Amino acid sequence: GATIMAGNAAPGASVNALTWISGASTPYVKLTVIPVPRLRIGGLYNGTTHETVDYTEVDLSAAATGTTSGTGWSYTQATNTLALNGYTGGAIVAEYMGSDFKITLAGNSVLPDAGKVYDPVSQSCCGILIRYTPLTAISGDGSLQMSTALVAIDGSLTIGGSVAMDVGSCVGEGWETDMAYDGIALWTDRDYDRDPIYNSDFSPTLTVTDTADVTATGFYNGVYINTFQCTTGHLIVERGGKLSGFGGAVNMGVQVEGDITVSGGVLIGQGVLDASYQKNGAFGVYAAGGLTVSGGTVVADGYNAGIYTYNPVGQALSSIVISGTGCLIATGRTIIGGEVTAPAIWPNGEAAQGHEYDFVTHTGIDKVGKYGDATCVIGGYTITSNVTGGTLTPKFTRAGAGMEITVAVQPDSGKTLTANTLKYNDTVITADANGVYRFTMPAKAVTLTATFEGGTETATTLTAPQMN
Repeated sequence: GATIMAGNAAPGASVNALTWISGASTPYVKLTVIPVPRLRIGGLYNGTTHETVDYTEVDLSAAATGTTSGTGWSYTQATNTLALNGYTGGAIVAEYMGSDFKITLAGNSVLPDAGKVYDPVSQSCCGILIRYTPLTAISGDGSLQMSTALVAIDGSLTIGGSVAMDVGSCVGEGWETDMAYDGIALWTDRDYDRDPIYNSDFSPTLTVTDTADVTATGFYNGVYINTFQCTTGHLIVERGGKLSGFGGAVNMGVQVEGDITVSGGVLIGQGVLDASYQKNGAFGVYAAGGLTVSGGTVVADGYNAGIYTYNPVGQALSSIVISGTGCLIATGRTIIGGEVTAPAIWPNGEAAQGHEYDFVTHTGIDKVGKYGDATCVIGGYTITSNVTGGTLTPKFTRAGAGMEITVAVQPDSGKTLTANTLKYNDTVITADANGVYRFTMPAKAVTLTATFEGGTETATTLTAPQMN
């Protein structure tokens, strides 16, 4: 009497095996299929019909060999690699591409606003949509810009090399298919009644590594790893990677239904408040399974909380661990976390404590760094200054390796900064095109120095003695 639910199998797929999932609140039969891979390039969105058309369908049959190419792109079947080099075409959709699917970036690829496809699972308009592909690796030394989302359904993403990516931010004109709800999203296309047993085997991972620099902006979340509250997702930032997530009207900069681990590089999460959603959004970084920072820097800025670690499965706050050379910078109103293990470096010399929180009224008594709109910095390396004739004010007085630090320079009255004398340790800091001084924090303490010259001279009047 069980119902077999078979969905999202590509045309031509065949049944491989049936597996009974016991213990679920509803009896399920899980179908494992032999899928047919599919790769479509260059889809353009029709705003009247709300459909994406004009794809180039890549031949992925067993008979296909060699490389298929178009303007700014090529696909090599032998290595399962899609190469983008100055690509300016439309949306890209990949399905059932296996665990070795790769996208390489060279040159500067820019997808037009019309180059998008609507995904009903993540409810986003996507420039790149990857479905039912266990792992996709994005690497290279090029860049990718698109106002639409990068979405993986039932799969993981690794972004590495020295790529620069800027995705998301499109909010459309009132039609849901015109919006990038999340800039980067990993979703499950499974059970919508959120049955923990049924979804417990889904463990999507987003890894940002090497020197990749990724910025994601969404109408809701900048980055979202969604496991339907099973907290089995993972976000990893390592080896100098940088991930910046900027939330939109109601939600979070970075939202992970699982754990976040930062062992090197920088993770930035910034939430934006909408007054009608004060209980739901405006968190900088949300890590349901806890946050561990053993190297690099996490910067979290949110109206309701910089850091939030509520686990809906256990209905408790998950732990925050800061160790080694890791650094946590939380701005906004508070850090809401469970047991905190961290160096004893807190404002006002307070010890690390837990947090008492009422999940019904969304109020509580903070024991973890609630200082109004102040900044709470835990761990990292010190930034000090040694200067006369003016002041040097870094954005933060502590930071982890890889964090970008701006420095405000204020000469005393009548003095000016001598060219090329502003330094961190022995390295010169020069102003950018906007006159802003900034440097990247090394893996050691920093002393800022500078030379100021000039000033107002004091005139002295000498009176000759009277001669008799």
